[in-house]
Amino acid sequence: MNMFNNLLKIDEAGNVFSEWVEWKHVTAGFLHCSTCLSLHKCWFHRKKMPICKQHEHCHCYVFSINSPIPNVNSKAECSIDKFTGYIFSEKYKWNGKMELFHSLGFTIEDSQMLKDEFEKQAVQKYCNGDYTLQKLNAYGQRINIVIQLQKNGREINFESGWMVREKGLVTLNTPLGD
Repeated sequence: MNMFNNLLKIDEAGNVFSEWVEWKHVTAGFLHCSTCLSLHKCWFHRKKMPICKQHEHCHCYVFSINSPIPNVNSKAECSIDKFTGYIFSEKYKWNGKMELFHSLGFTIEDSQMLKDEFEKQAVQKYCNGDYTLQKLNAYGQRINIVIQLQKNGREINFESGWMVREKGLVTLNTPLGD
């Protein structure tokens, strides 16, 4: 597939359109909605975006953009600490996630591989619009992305939680959502 196939679409009537939008927060007056501010400059697939107008006095709008291209103008970031300092940490052993990862054959030594694989799949799936909207608040729009891993002859799916950030960036909140 050519990387330019992703930029614009043509419908049956020959109209050119983009499947992606950028959120624009417009400052009007002295009061600002923290939720709207958190969405400013975020990119969403047109069919998987928060409702635009968020409230009665909302001045936000969206405008069409070219579809994001993985690792060109879009990126996924995952701190290795999400694995070394959380999933495989004795401090958080109570939540059962370390036990789950261990039962699937993963250890703390797999942290770099897990980080890299989560980033690789997340950016690809985000750019394909393969995500589900979750909680939206003053911290931003959370999305869930299914990460598929192979281990010991098994395919394992992890529902991971990400935040949509400005200009095509998604950052990992949790490798394994509750």
